[in-house]
Amino acid sequence: MIIAGFLAIVSIGKGYRNALMPGQSQDLLLVYNWTKIWLWNGVNPYDASYANYLPHGLLILSPLTLFSEEWISPIWGVLNLIIAPLIGYLAFRMICPQEPIRKAITFTLMVCTWAGIRVGIGNGQFSLWAFGLGLLAVAISDKKPYLSGILLALSLTKPHIGCAFVLWALFVCKFKILIISVCIMIAGWSLFSLRVLQTPLEVAHSFFVVLEDQFFVSDFFRGNFELRPLIYVFLSDSISAGIVHNIIVVSSLIVIGTIIIRERDKQKLNKSFFILNLCCVWCLMSFFHNVYDIVLMIPFMADLYGTMISPNRSVILGSLPRAVFWGFQFSFVAHLPGIVWKLTQQTHQIVNLSMIHPLLHFDRLFPLLALAYLLYLFWGRNHIFLKHV
Repeated sequence: MIIAGFLAIVSIGKGYRNALMPGQSQDLLLVYNWTKIWLWNGVNPYDASYANYLPHGLLILSPLTLFSEEWISPIWGVLNLIIAPLIGYLAFRMICPQEPIRKAITFTLMVCTWAGIRVGIGNGQFSLWAFGLGLLAVAISDKKPYLSGILLALSLTKPHIGCAFVLWALFVCKFKILIISVCIMIAGWSLFSLRVLQTPLEVAHSFFVVLEDQFFVSDFFRGNFELRPLIYVFLSDSISAGIVHNIIVVSSLIVIGTIIIRERDKQKLNKSFFILNLCCVWCLMSFFHNVYDIVLMIPFMADLYGTMISPNRSVILGSLPRAVFWGFQFSFVAHLPGIVWKLTQQTHQIVNLSMIHPLLHFDRLFPLLALAYLLYLFWGRNHIFLKHV
């Protein structure tokens, strides 16, 4: 725990230092400008600045503009420093509520050593915020469904993060939560449209035009985890890569849905965290995600760590969970694609370099490996993974 604590302090401390440097917190300042021109100038940021957050999300984040640009980076950086350990602790407690606090703190510190967490803090990202809200929505969904629905809507500020929790709510039939979140999104969308003197349909059109230009053209954005760029390396054709990618995404979703529908003991299935793990892993490999969206792997890693420290589960499953956990953990801390990227010293040629250096695509394997591991536990171990509640 001492080593993990030292590495965690160094890592997130470096992330916060980077956030305060000139030219950093770029994602935060980008959202800051989007919300500023919308709130104070009545300008549609999708038309003016190519914003790619949902309208209700920009409305929710608009209070950021009450702070000066000089103060916004330190404030948001501190908030991310608080959120990072909280979500690690919450994820562990959701899967292992009875374990000693020392184990929970150890896992929390290990999460804070991940390179993606550090990069997210330095960029002023909103992934920690959106993921934390979604995870909390899951945690309180049984006792406080109305608040859970509100939190789910807030997590959809970043739709490619929040979609994991929407998918979870659909699979576990939390329809009240979904209805509440949809109502909040519609209300926020309407207020957003009113400010720019456009109809919600006009705003929707401008929003989807941005998404099409950024993610559905031949020169699409390439993140760290989505499978499509890796497929493109082998096929060298964006259309073919998109088709193969869509086949994999849809097929895997059908498999996941079939598993959930055919599993009779749904109470244990829900409590086991299994569905949330599947949803997070599926979203990570299916949509555009940068390195800081590695937060979607936290539930999976929390469950792996819980397996390692559980005598009953570790005896049944052997050394596999330990090997998977430490393999992932070391990779998340080292971040091999980042190392290769820096060694080349040609960051402006990142797309071309990805054809030369396979390690730049290394992170894309983790969602696939995680999905394979979950399916192995489900089918190959007679549902042992689901019976440890």
